[in-house]
Amino acid sequence: MAAQMPELALWPKGAPGSEGKTQPELIVTNRSNGERRVFQIHNPSITPFLLEAAKASDTAVIVIPGGGHRELQYDPEGIFVARALAKHGIVAFVLKYRLARETNSNYTVQEHAVADARRAIRTVRANAAKWNIDPDKVGAVGFSAGGELVNMASLDFDAGKPDAEDEIERASLKPDFQGLIFIPEARAGACRRQIRHQRFWRAASTTGPIFQKGWRRCIYDSRR
Repeated sequence: MAAQMPELALWPKGAPGSEGKTQPELIVTNRSNGERRVFQIHNPSITPFLLEAAKASDTAVIVIPGGGHRELQYDPEGIFVARALAKHGIVAFVLKYRLARETNSNYTVQEHAVADARRAIRTVRANAAKWNIDPDKVGAVGFSAGGELVNMASLDFDAGKPDAEDEIERASLKPDFQGLIFIPEARAGACRRQIRHQRFWRAASTTGPIFQKGWRRCIYDSRR
């Protein structure tokens, strides 16, 4: 059984670009099924689902929920997925990221949401020994807008910044594999064109295996 740990802030002293934002998160619970949506995220974090060393496979997955960058589908595309992965011996981390298209938001996808995804990858890899993870088996799966973040974060990566004062920044942000679940372009019926797109082939050749599942039964596996 996985232990759901407390949320871990990606930047303990506050995220760059969120200075002065103290508004608390807004959590809206669906009365019919209890599923939660999260708004007003200013302190991005990951929630670890850790396993005992004897039960873990040493693989880690960062789970990034969707929500159109307007909200976070926290339970169905985050917590529930992490629990399912943990049942298969995979250590999981659910990311809360800043929402660029939320009403009155001054965040952007590229500058803030992608930065949160990249920081999550670095954070997990930097703590690999502590969490019984192989640093060469750290990947990410994202749903809809979350899948968009996974792929965007994967296209421009570095192997770490060895001279950085922040030890997290010294870790590589390259994901070892990606899962892109009904990302926006696939939803629009452009899956086949997207698979042929240069950015996908670049990612597939440099960031390890990619699995993509679209709304219209579009499935792409870079291993095939």
